[in-house]
Amino acid sequence: MGSRWHSGEKIFIELIKYTQPRFEYDEAHLRSINYPDYPRHKENHDRLVKWLDNYADRFKSRDQGVQQRTMSFIKTWLDGHILDTDRQHKRTAAWHARQRNLERQGRPLV
Repeated sequence: MGSRWHSGEKIFIELIKYTQPRFEYDEAHLRSINYPDYPRHKENHDRLVKWLDNYADRFKSRDQGVQQRTMSFIKTWLDGHILDTDRQHKRTAAWHARQRNLERQGRPLV
């Protein structure tokens, strides 16, 4: 169990390090485009950070089954977040970009 555990723990630690700056970047972008569902999106980010913190403690205690539950949860969360939520704000950003282009061209905003 030692090397597998260590590898899983290392990946988990890297995920924690990556998550906060990435979420800060995403949230700044969403605020810049006035994303209408920003509060819910931020709440989802906050919930994942809290969950990661909780599971970090479990990793340290080497709770049985923690790696499997962690990877399962993260896969489910990322699939739902990226495939659903992030696509929504991508559409909003594209709409805002089109509106800015129309405005620069002196055409009426729709």
